[in-house]
Amino acid sequence: MQLGLFSGGHGMFGGLQQLGCPVIPVGPAHTPQIADILRGALGVIPTAIVSLPTHMLRLLDSLPQIGYDPAQSPLRIGSFGAEAWTEAARARIEEGFGMRAVDSYGIGELCGPGVGAECEYRDGLHIWEDAFFPEIVDPQTGELAPDGVPGELVLTNLFREVFPLLRYRTGDAAAIIPEPCSCGRAHRRITRISRRLDNVLIITGVNLDPADIENILYSFPWLANEFYLEVGGSHHDELIIHVERKDGATPPADGEAAIANTIRRAYPVRVALRLHEPGQLERLPGKAQRIRSK
Repeated sequence: MQLGLFSGGHGMFGGLQQLGCPVIPVGPAHTPQIADILRGALGVIPTAIVSLPTHMLRLLDSLPQIGYDPAQSPLRIGSFGAEAWTEAARARIEEGFGMRAVDSYGIGELCGPGVGAECEYRDGLHIWEDAFFPEIVDPQTGELAPDGVPGELVLTNLFREVFPLLRYRTGDAAAIIPEPCSCGRAHRRITRISRRLDNVLIITGVNLDPADIENILYSFPWLANEFYLEVGGSHHDELIIHVERKDGATPPADGEAAIANTIRRAYPVRVALRLHEPGQLERLPGKAQRIRSK
């Protein structure tokens, strides 16, 4: 698993050890080290991984460059969280590694990992209601939203004796799923966290969420996984998308225009695509920063 100074990683590490899992704490390792671990260089063959979803997407781009095929990895299941990720990202991870990817949810202010997780049906995140009381509120008014209506997730910690948090506004968009899950668990579920309410670009009055742009970009198979957005134009009226070409893929003649037109059909803004060669975009450490300033 990926383990650095991030508090959530240490909580997950301890939990996996209590379950009896042999854990390889990798930390901020480089791609060659990851490839060696997957090959069994430490004497064991890992079959599961806990990491950031964007780190897995980056490995899909970087492992082939050192001669390792992600599809040949021994990984069969992965638990990913700590940042919002889309179904399009899940599909790329699963197809690229030949594994099953499940979502987990935690907040460092509350406890780190362990607020909720997907079950085998992957139809929403089960909230552990013995430890957390979930609510959904209108992000503008703070009023409670009915079950099934999206809004801002609010959580109350039920077990902390020191520094308790009551009705903590997470800034994450979700909705409570009122129907029981097919797995039989009674804990309520929320929809997956695919976006943060404060993580948007506003261009000429149009709200642009990186998750929506990601879904569009990942529908083009010749694009790699790394991208970021910024505002451009002399009047700050242009969406600039920096994205890499997939290694070994040749963009179609009208590829860039097709991407820009697809985005313009969904959002009435000017679009400028900056297509980069594989590996050219800077990989910032930690969680993905899909919105950057010049």
